[in-house]
Amino acid sequence: MGHSRNKNQKKLLVVDGDQTLRGLIHQNLSDEYTIYEAQDNEIAKTVIRKQDIDLILVDLMPDSKGVELLTWVKLTKPTPVILMIGFSQIIETKKAHELGADDFISKPFSMVELQSRITKIFSGSKENSYEVTAGSDKDFCRMPVDDFISEKELEYNIFIKLADNKYVKVLHKGGKIDPERVRMYKEKGVYHLYIRQEDFRQILGFTVRVAKLAAGDERIINEEQKKHFLKFTGEMIIQNAFVVGVDTEALNSAKDFLESCMNVLVEDYDSFMLLDMLRTHTDFLYSHSLGVSAFSVMIGKQLGWSSPKTLFKLAFGGLFHDIGKKEIAPELLWKERTLLTREERKELETHVTRGKQILESMRSAPPQRLSVSPMSITKTFLVMVTHVNYVVKTFTLCRLW
Repeated sequence: MGHSRNKNQKKLLVVDGDQTLRGLIHQNLSDEYTIYEAQDNEIAKTVIRKQDIDLILVDLMPDSKGVELLTWVKLTKPTPVILMIGFSQIIETKKAHELGADDFISKPFSMVELQSRITKIFSGSKENSYEVTAGSDKDFCRMPVDDFISEKELEYNIFIKLADNKYVKVLHKGGKIDPERVRMYKEKGVYHLYIRQEDFRQILGFTVRVAKLAAGDERIINEEQKKHFLKFTGEMIIQNAFVVGVDTEALNSAKDFLESCMNVLVEDYDSFMLLDMLRTHTDFLYSHSLGVSAFSVMIGKQLGWSSPKTLFKLAFGGLFHDIGKKEIAPELLWKERTLLTREERKELETHVTRGKQILESMRSAPPQRLSVSPMSITKTFLVMVTHVNYVVKTFTLCRLW
């Protein structure tokens, strides 16, 4: 246990089993604060009982010891607490938020970042002081935790959701997530993590082209339109998501991916207007397009395709595969195939070429081809044969959706 000697400064207690980190914090902050150190909970409690500590920096530590100390502090001698967290401590972070942690900072962090957090606490600011200072639910995409498994370093930050409009970063860009960690999270009930919408767009390779348009331009989509559209879409997906005979986890995973894709697509004027036309044309057509999109993603994952860009192309293709039907009268779409006249059948079949023309005019539409090698095609064929029951059932359900 150590501390600096200036008694006129505010007192900080650093609780962490890592002596190097404690020393680093002491070295960088001791000119401005009186620093006390503790390597475990018992030493920390002794310091807290004897000193009027103004702020405690606590590592969550293994076996939820950080949560235990936080609980004791809030019950015994209420003091602001900043928790120092790592990605492995997602479960504990959520619990700590419920118990009243004042702020979180994810490891590794810079001293400048830590100083900023401390200053905010002492200023009495009640503003959202978590890792996201200006974030809201609409700025984030929820993704199944399985989708983060990779042997490569992540190209974006990962967050967990603590409450509405409150997120905390739990893994920095450049980190890795191993399958065993994911399995543990799922066992404890953590099925989703979050990334920023802007990062999700980059992952998908979907660049929204925002022109500098004059106020009042008809190409500007207002937030109320987007909100209403996404609410309707979400309700329709949920309404049709649980289908007997299909793996529930796989379907929910595809549903989450599709919802994230929809959040990105509504930012683009062309794709938003086309989707909204599908929605207003007939509920059946829009529902069918959502179904094909979701099940296309499921089949892609079943075939071992894990790239978000590839899955996005599948989702995009599913959503817009019948876009040409928006120009065909609803009564013709509803008419039984056997009752169509020759002229009506020809009119209906033009939706394919119409759809192609519409999509080719979209600047934001992803490239029409997937990069698949001959070997991948052979492998895909074999896997599809193996899962023929799954595929046939899936596409049957797409037609019913």
